[in-house]
Amino acid sequence: MERKESGAVGGILYTVYRSNRKTCVVRVTAEGRVEVKAPLRMSRQAIQAFVDSKIAWIERHLVEIDAINRQCERIGWEEGQVLPLLGRNRVVHTAAVGNPIVTDTEVLLPSSHAGSRGALLERLYRQEAREYLTLRTAEKAKEEGFVYRQVKINGAHGRWGSCSAGGNLNFSWLLILVAPDLIDYVILHELCHTIHMNHSQSFWREVGRRMPDYGLRREQLRQEQIKTMYLYKLVQNDKG
Repeated sequence: MERKESGAVGGILYTVYRSNRKTCVVRVTAEGRVEVKAPLRMSRQAIQAFVDSKIAWIERHLVEIDAINRQCERIGWEEGQVLPLLGRNRVVHTAAVGNPIVTDTEVLLPSSHAGSRGALLERLYRQEAREYLTLRTAEKAKEEGFVYRQVKINGAHGRWGSCSAGGNLNFSWLLILVAPDLIDYVILHELCHTIHMNHSQSFWREVGRRMPDYGLRREQLRQEQIKTMYLYKLVQNDKG
């Protein structure tokens, strides 16, 4: 059972989610919320001290998130927009087609559904994500000797993926925007959680042993946030 409470340090408000876990982690969501996941028995003082030790990191990410949201707040549909898919930019057009079509250079959306292009785009990207991530996860698991239950696609826009205690791997459909080598990092990251359900040193050693350059890929993935937020806002603003 997860318990929720709030706190503040250095003028920054944060929400604490307590659960049966061993480590404490902090993250800044795409909306600019600061969330802390902490063990059930960890004291409020210890949690506050932990957050205080991460203040510089939190403040930097809050500034970045604010800049991204300001850049994206007035997004509207434009014919011929360029959007990424698997790290490759494609021009998005409406055309006289029955269903959305993806080519190496274009995404064609039915002109008869011009009033719901956002919904069409999301449906298309979700389908692409489901097909690609299901297949690639199976390949990586076989290569690395992992066992998992199933792959699920969700609509998270502040988290690339997660792994449940039951071995289900969950990925945001927005992950399909980024390059395959960055997707591989997220897949491996979540597969490693089938062994270590935390972000302990043992977990990161496991990731590093299987992907020595994971730190570089992780940083590159963080830089992709603007692209993913742009598409998310476009979809939400143009669902019709």
